[in-house]
Amino acid sequence: MEEQMAPPSSGVSIPPPPLQFKERAQHVETSEVHKMAMQRYKADRSNNGNLASSWQHHIRVVLVELGICEPSPCTKECDKHCPHLKGAYVEKISTKEAASIILRCEWLAADPKNKSPLGRGVETCYGLKLNGKLIGANCFGRMGGQIGDICGPEYADRTGYLMRGACSPSAPKHAASFFTRQSVRLASKEMGWVIFFAYSDTDAAYEMGTIYQACNWKYLGEDLGRAKGSFHMDFESPDGNRTVTSYALNHDKERKFLRSLGWTEEKGPTRPYLRRLGWRQVNRYGKKKWACFEGTPTEKRLLQSLCRYEFLPYPKRAHTQLVMPALSELVM
Repeated sequence: MEEQMAPPSSGVSIPPPPLQFKERAQHVETSEVHKMAMQRYKADRSNNGNLASSWQHHIRVVLVELGICEPSPCTKECDKHCPHLKGAYVEKISTKEAASIILRCEWLAADPKNKSPLGRGVETCYGLKLNGKLIGANCFGRMGGQIGDICGPEYADRTGYLMRGACSPSAPKHAASFFTRQSVRLASKEMGWVIFFAYSDTDAAYEMGTIYQACNWKYLGEDLGRAKGSFHMDFESPDGNRTVTSYALNHDKERKFLRSLGWTEEKGPTRPYLRRLGWRQVNRYGKKKWACFEGTPTEKRLLQSLCRYEFLPYPKRAHTQLVMPALSELVM
């Protein structure tokens, strides 16, 4: 999830979508929107390198251009003072309500036909509402093991994970930072969590953690718990319409997915089998990890002192153009 950002002045010139899309805007599938945004994102990265906008930014632009979502009411004047958030509030919502925002507006949107469209492990969701309309959704859960160990195993049950989050293109400029602060506070009250962590993905979506920086979260680093340069292996289907993650392959103990493709134990290791079927290996590199702490000032200081990671300077986009080496591995 990231702050609303204006397109970079040096950004690539992106042509408007074909007329036929505007004529059937309300019938455009979410996957189609995301593919259009991915094409623009790839072009942006190829032409502008480090000056490119994120994939999620391009999703918002496409949604507005197709007439699916209203644009943000903000102007340049809102950089200093934005009146458009007046009356906005955050409250608990259902996973179904959260899905209406996440699956449309977030780049990690899952297939809504899946039994767990928001991903597995979501425990609570919060919505940002303005004038009675839902314009943002955040989903929280927990992760065990080393991933969720921020301040030691004794805090495992008090550590929450901001798993998914997005705002509609119609949200005011500073909605994301306001929403994140408020939803973390509500999650702390409801779930008893005092430590929160989240990720931004520079490799796949060129997210720099803008929203977490705006909320004064602590930056913990990149590739944590993994050897430098290591990666997970996802696989993209031959037609490019489906991706199976390394996580899904590793946790499919009964190999149901692979068996649906005709795999049996006699056919050998699973990943070489996928390659033989024409599935393309996609390397996924490390994500940036962020954390924040809730409680009184004294409690926050204690938790920060117990954090097993060093707090690092915030990452920034370079001001020189550089074509990113991971570009060829970006998929839908």
